[in-house]
Amino acid sequence: MKLYPFWPASRFDLERFEKGVDLAKELGFEVLEAETQEPHWFYAAPLEKRLEGFQRGVESKAVMVAVRGGYGSVELLDHLEPCRGELPLVVGYSDVTALHAHISNAGGESVHGPMLATASFLESSPAEKASWVKCIRGEGDQRLELNGAPFQRRGRLVGGNLTVLATLMGTPWQLRFQRGDVLLLEDVNEAPYALARSLRQLSNSHGFSQLHILWGHLTNCGDVPDLLDRLMEPYSNTCQWGLPLGHENPNFSLRLGREVSIEGQELRQSLD
Repeated sequence: MKLYPFWPASRFDLERFEKGVDLAKELGFEVLEAETQEPHWFYAAPLEKRLEGFQRGVESKAVMVAVRGGYGSVELLDHLEPCRGELPLVVGYSDVTALHAHISNAGGESVHGPMLATASFLESSPAEKASWVKCIRGEGDQRLELNGAPFQRRGRLVGGNLTVLATLMGTPWQLRFQRGDVLLLEDVNEAPYALARSLRQLSNSHGFSQLHILWGHLTNCGDVPDLLDRLMEPYSNTCQWGLPLGHENPNFSLRLGREVSIEGQELRQSLD
């Protein structure tokens, strides 16, 4: 299977990127050569060049794996044709949440998982690597443990980074929920008041009150679960936490846009 690296957002460390490419090859993938660009300000490249790279990835028909997040993915959306399933599988997390929302809104699937030039990929455990490979290849099942009260729930998994989702509110790219959706949320380096503000903004989405919320890592954000108790206090949503993914290891992978089932304190997703 072929992978195409793309850089939709912030600049990245070239040495880390090369190590990530080598690791992806070790995992059995053919990594296509992608033309690197000169960084522009804090971006990996000017918008025009990032768009050109994205388009080459689409044309390659390979799985598109982001190199790094940061900021910039949302800037691509104004220049993309409406997604109707034509996009290849996109892999990433954090700022790539903007692309995940775009794909979910169109009824497609994408992978919430490690990016090539990030520590969560380079320092991943064998189990995390296996999870990444399975999600990209669409083979096997994922099973991840959760904390909180046990629930029985089945629904489409959507979401990603809370701050990014909140910034999409009121735009054409706002994540649109469907009845029965399960919402994944994670974040990094945000003060509790900032998380509360983002969650309040997101709660204005149609159908938010019906969502079951799964919290991934809240890295450097405060003490969980006390933080979550306070964040969720204004809302009636059911929620669980401890999903092992986000801005630290372990960072397991899941397919967004695909159904998950929650049985007690275990999340299951069939990838076949």
